[in-house]
Amino acid sequence: MKGILKLGICFQTLAQVIQVSLFGSALGSFLFLRLDFSESNSFAVEKILSFLMVGLVTLLIVEKFSKGLLLISLYFFIEALMIWIDGGKAQSELAAFTHMARYLTPLALYALLNRQEKLGITLLKWGVGVTFIFHGIKALQYNPLFIDYLMEGLEGLLGIGITETSAKQLLIVIGVLDILFGVLALFKCPPWAYFYMALWGGVTAWFRVYFHGELGILPMFIRINHLLIPLYLGFYFKKPKVETLYV
Repeated sequence: MKGILKLGICFQTLAQVIQVSLFGSALGSFLFLRLDFSESNSFAVEKILSFLMVGLVTLLIVEKFSKGLLLISLYFFIEALMIWIDGGKAQSELAAFTHMARYLTPLALYALLNRQEKLGITLLKWGVGVTFIFHGIKALQYNPLFIDYLMEGLEGLLGIGITETSAKQLLIVIGVLDILFGVLALFKCPPWAYFYMALWGGVTAWFRVYFHGELGILPMFIRINHLLIPLYLGFYFKKPKVETLYV
């Protein structure tokens, strides 16, 4: 089961590294714009961190140096923090919350590998729960990209053309559901609810590819844990507890 989380972390990290090498990162922008680093020095920092992340993922695959998960978590947390500080995109101030699954999953796996099961499961629940809640908030605030996704998706996949007003009304429903399931995930959540979240997380991640084509492949893999965390939790809570097997 832990292999699901390991797979997600590997795909997420490698996709992030490739995306940074192609388009730069919020950290690089922060160094260049806020701290007066030269463009070459900002790029050098990004490159060093990218090589470090590839090395840590390699060690994770061969099951060496599990503490590297802590550095991977820090890497994604810093990126989320830089997006919040740097701004420039709609609702970037929510990045520390919408990215929570990205930086809590490595921490959770580290806890699970060190036999801290309760802590690991709690971190996973908070990672996916808070991520869903704040994506729901983005939907309720009519995120422009979400509106485009709905309008083009419904027309392209189902042949149903809708207006921007109708898309906003649908976003209200989607936002409320995201928040409700996110809150449910933080507390006592039945397995079927986690499986629903896995399905919805997978669909919304895949939609990056549908909407953006090849440019959406990396963003999809960066969000792969929106699918894999609730999938893991669904199977975790569905399995019978050891003490009940002999009743």
